[in-house]
Amino acid sequence: MQGQDLILSIVVSKQIEAYDLLKANTYAGQNGAAIVLDAATGAVQAMASYPSYDNNIFSFPVDSETWTELNDPDNYYPLYDRATQGLYPPGSLLKPFTIVPALESGKVTPDSVFDGVIVNNQWTPNRRDWNSPPITRASNSGSPLKLENGLIHSDNIYFAWVALRVGVEDMTSFLSRIGFAKTFDFDIPVKTSNIINEGDEIYARLLADMGYGQGELLVTPIQMASLFTAYANGTGDSMKPYLISEIKQTQGNKHVLISTTEPTVAVANLMEASTYDTIFPLLKRVVTEGTARRLQTEGLTLAGKTGTAEVGYSKSKEISWVAGFWVDGSYDRLVLVMLESKSGQGSAKFTIAKALLAP
Repeated sequence: MQGQDLILSIVVSKQIEAYDLLKANTYAGQNGAAIVLDAATGAVQAMASYPSYDNNIFSFPVDSETWTELNDPDNYYPLYDRATQGLYPPGSLLKPFTIVPALESGKVTPDSVFDGVIVNNQWTPNRRDWNSPPITRASNSGSPLKLENGLIHSDNIYFAWVALRVGVEDMTSFLSRIGFAKTFDFDIPVKTSNIINEGDEIYARLLADMGYGQGELLVTPIQMASLFTAYANGTGDSMKPYLISEIKQTQGNKHVLISTTEPTVAVANLMEASTYDTIFPLLKRVVTEGTARRLQTEGLTLAGKTGTAEVGYSKSKEISWVAGFWVDGSYDRLVLVMLESKSGQGSAKFTIAKALLAP
């Protein structure tokens, strides 16, 4: 039987650029992934994981020495596809989504002002069930603290407060609706994201941590990129990413089109139109005056969000994220970069993302 040819959505020049940028801007022991999507369709134009390997070596039997090198922890597992198989806490990258159930339930409005007491950038919720350390933020986001400055400056205290107001049931229900803890539909296998570890229960501190993308939340870079298409394409619907754009077959002396991938919505109505209209302008201001200022590019209007998640008991390592996208309507380019690095050393994400966003 005549075989079929898979025509990929990958743009070879962009794929090479994504990998080269990861390689050039990371140091020994720093790993990561970079993804470029067409946010209107979900077409994956680049999806690089670093470090990686030469696929051509598998055209022939692989010797034991090479196989050992590919699986050596000191080489940081080049066979491991961090874009689809790596599960990471999303950190503040999730804030444009955790605010959605708060706004749409009416438990928080854009003008709701944080009503707790902050001392030295720390807040201890005044609740009977709070027996944990205080919530800490990086710096003062300004006063009064509400959605506007809370999102632009990525204030963990504000979003912890939001999550506690939303409550466990509404927060976990929303996360489930947008695909957390469910099989992610893609052309190659993707690790299933996590809301809460098996056997655990969500208590007050864990719920507060969910508000700013930590706790026990874990997600792959490709799923986070898919979620951001809901903002990047202007519809409020997130798109299913795809790698296979066409399937063709040689029949006689002709290359016949068998099928074409049609854009598919992954999560319809991820947010209401009013929610989109509230959050979208703030994501533009994240780039112009907030935590993603380093993405600014002359001649481009961009929006985006950053995220940093501490990992490990010592907090010596972090997962550093940035998502950015064009908003001028000329092209629906969405870029997401994730770096695994030592604490405070994830700034290369901006260099990589800015280059991939450039015309």
